[in-house]
Amino acid sequence: GNGLMMQLRRADERHCMRSWGEKLLLTFYPGLEEDPLANGFGDLLALSEGFVAPDGGMTTDHRRGSKTVTYVIEGLMSQLGWSERSTLIRAGDFQCTSGEYGQSSIQYNASTREKLHVLTLSLLSTCELCPNPQQKSFSSQSRAGRVRLVGSADGREGTLALGQDVSLYSGMLTAEQD
Repeated sequence: GNGLMMQLRRADERHCMRSWGEKLLLTFYPGLEEDPLANGFGDLLALSEGFVAPDGGMTTDHRRGSKTVTYVIEGLMSQLGWSERSTLIRAGDFQCTSGEYGQSSIQYNASTREKLHVLTLSLLSTCELCPNPQQKSFSSQSRAGRVRLVGSADGREGTLALGQDVSLYSGMLTAEQD
């Protein structure tokens, strides 16, 4: 095999960063060299959860040769990427972008009253990258009490087309179901 073993990382074990009206919880933190998961887990390079105050923002660093999937749990996010083009991502939306230039994108809370709650993951890309973002919305009803495919190699069933051997699922489970 490839030597990878599943490891459980509890929420309270994540690295916490605070700045510019945000709180960012990093599952993998490159600054901790003694952490065996500092540089990710296999092709999963980064996994973070962000909480952004109204009118706040955060910067996401895209690694060269990676794909970033963003999921807005709550709120409305405005993202300004390397192309200087702004996109809006609403609660329930998933967006996939490529980090082919190794640059950053700036994510703003587009609301002046409500907080933004967002999950971001970065995957090492094993295929040609596409600079055009893909964005899909999946209803909470389609994910309530079960997991649903939201990203796949070929975009089957209306999912994000990731172009590589990855299946990405999302679910809205109760404490009794996890």
